[in-house]
Amino acid sequence: MLLVLVLICALLTYIIPAGTYDMQTMEDGRSVVDPDTFHYIDQTPVGLMSFLTSIFQGMLNAAEIIFLIFICGGAFGVIMKTGAFDAALVRLALVMNGKERLMIPVLMLVFAFMGCTMGSAEDLIVYIPIMVSMCLAMKFDSIVAVAVVLVGAAAGFTGSIMNP
Repeated sequence: MLLVLVLICALLTYIIPAGTYDMQTMEDGRSVVDPDTFHYIDQTPVGLMSFLTSIFQGMLNAAEIIFLIFICGGAFGVIMKTGAFDAALVRLALVMNGKERLMIPVLMLVFAFMGCTMGSAEDLIVYIPIMVSMCLAMKFDSIVAVAVVLVGAAAGFTGSIMNP
C-alpha cells in the first residue's frame, strides 16, 4: 500500500506544475511566506531511481523512531512472555477496584510529563499496547487507552518548554 502511495505521488510530479513562493523576513526576524509572490519554476519530476530509493531513504531518515519502536516492542514481547506484565495488571486491577476512574487522569499526567520532557509525542505511541491491556483489565474500552496515551502526550508536547 505504501508503495502504491509513493507511486501515485511520483506520477503526480509529472502532472502538477511546480511552483514556489518567495520568503520575506518580518521585523522580528521570522521568515514567512509572501502570499503574493507565487511563480512557476522548472518541473523536476521524480525519476525511476528516486522512486525506487524513496522508501529506503525515508526509512533512513526515520531510523531513530523505527529502532525505538523495534526495541520497545521487543522488550514488551519479552515482558509479556514472562507473565510479569499480566500479573502486574491483575494486581493493579485489584488495588484500584472501585477507583479505576482515578487512573485515567493519573496516567494522562504521566504521559503528559513524558511528552513534555522527551519533546516528541510520537515516541509514546509504543505504549499504546500496554495501555490497551491495562485499560481492558480495568473494564475500559481500548479507545480510552489510545486517548490516554495520545491526549496526554499531545498535551505535554504542546505545553512543553523543551521542544526542539
